[in-house]
Amino acid sequence: MRTLKLAMLVMMLYLGCGAAAWAVDADAVLLHKTDATVASTLFSNLRKITVTGGNVVVTTTDGSSTSVAMSDLSFINFGTSSAVTKLTSMSSDGSAVVFPNPADSYIQIKGLNGTYSISIYGVDGALVKTTSASSEDQIDVSGLAGGLYILKVNNQAVKFRKL
Repeated sequence: MRTLKLAMLVMMLYLGCGAAAWAVDADAVLLHKTDATVASTLFSNLRKITVTGGNVVVTTTDGSSTSVAMSDLSFINFGTSSAVTKLTSMSSDGSAVVFPNPADSYIQIKGLNGTYSISIYGVDGALVKTTSASSEDQIDVSGLAGGLYILKVNNQAVKFRKL
């Protein structure tokens, strides 16, 4: 029974990570516990999610971790956190847009006021690219594998899909 529950959790994380995060406006992984509390971690701070010794362990980029016993876990989902401001609030007129989305070889951010440091993370929380860009610049994503990514500009984040 325990092995089946573990296999179902791993399958949910594997299949649901891209689909669930893409289907909703998600920016965080949320661990819902049986005591009705929720432990959330922003995608931009997420390093990895592992299952070890009957526990789900969420490790962040600063090395800290949250461990929840499988027996104390109701479900895991991908949702929103108030700690991240949508990228669309970057420009004064609210017109920032990441395009094309999904992307093949590049993305561009329209509506940035100035040049910003850009970080791109995989859904596993791993940093895959850093660069600087302004509204006129194209950001090369041709070297990234197909999948879902989180683009972070300061404390602003948006997801995009690489074909």
